[in-house]
Parts: sequence; C-alpha cells; structure tokens
Amino acid sequence: MPRRKVKPRPTSQKAASRQSPAQAPSAAAPAAQAGVGKKAAGSPAQRAAARRMRRRRQDGSGFLPLVTVLLGSIALFRWEVAALMAVGLLPTIVLGVTGRGRWQAERLQCVGFCNIAGVMPYAVLLWQRPSEMVNIFTDMIALAVMFSAAAFGYLLLYIGPWVSAIIIQALAQDKLKQINQQKQGLVEKWGNDVLGDL
Repeated sequence: MPRRKVKPRPTSQKAASRQSPAQAPSAAAPAAQAGVGKKAAGSPAQRAAARRMRRRRQDGSGFLPLVTVLLGSIALFRWEVAALMAVGLLPTIVLGVTGRGRWQAERLQCVGFCNIAGVMPYAVLLWQRPSEMVNIFTDMIALAVMFSAAAFGYLLLYIGPWVSAIIIQALAQDKLKQINQQKQGLVEKWGNDVLGDL
C-alpha cells in the first residue's frame, strides 16, 4: 500500500507572517516600552523633581544639631544664658527647622542676625548677673525687643526685593540718561550721520 506524502507545516516565520497585525506578537514592543519608560524616568522634569525632593530633605537637616551643640556649650558655663538664647532665638530656630526653598540660607542669616542683635544685650547682662534671669523673663519689654528684632529681619525679607528693585531701576534710568546725553553730544559734533540707522 503506497504511503501518503505529508505536507510540511509552515515554519514559525511564515506562520507569524500569516497572522493578522493585531494577533502577531511584536518583538520590538517590549524594547520600545522599556525605552519609553527609561526615557520618562530620566526626563528633565522628573530629575528636577528629584533634586527638589533631595533639597527639601537636606534643608534644615544640620541646623537643629548645630543650635543644640551651641546652646549646650554655653550651658556648660552659664545655663541661664543658654535658656535665654533658647527662648529669645525661637523665631530663628523655627525658621531654620521649618523653612524650605532655594534661598533658605540667606533668609536664615537675615532673620538670625537681627534676632541675635536683639538677644545679645540681655545675654551679656545675664552673663554678668545670673540673678537677673527671672526679671528678664518676666519683663515684657525685653521679650518684645528680642522678638521685634526677629520681626524686623522678616520685614527685611519682604521689603528688601522692593527696595532693591527701586534702586536698580533708578540706576538704570540714570545710566540711560547719560547714554542719551553722550549720543546728543556726538550728534551735535558730527551730525546725524553718526547715528547710522538708529
């Protein structure tokens, strides 16, 4: 009895070519998706967001230990002065711990120096006469002076940009006036041809 010839099955490549575009698996799809995901993960917006998050975690991270060490060192000699500075510098401490932003160090310096200027006279007095501690803490004028100095530092943060903008604008106007005067002098000396196409 003669044997029947069995037709060979189509190879996987031919079978894949016969499938519909919707059913055919795409080998490049995973690679394309991986490339898109990698590109999105490394996009400038995400990198900037990651930098902002790192900066927020780092801002103020070393301020509180520094203040703690400073007050602890002062407390070894005069704990009354350390207690006064802890209370008087409270606005600066709060800003150093909770403040965030690009100009955090500059804001902290502005408020801190003003606050220290208000606390220092009473700190020197308490260093010389520790018995005045109760009188200083119960004196509303002393507390008002220390906190008002910090408030003046906060005020500088808000009015400083306005004042600097006014000064820069006035300087620019003065410079422009000088340039116009020089241009007028050149026109009077050499004529209008010196201006060219201006």
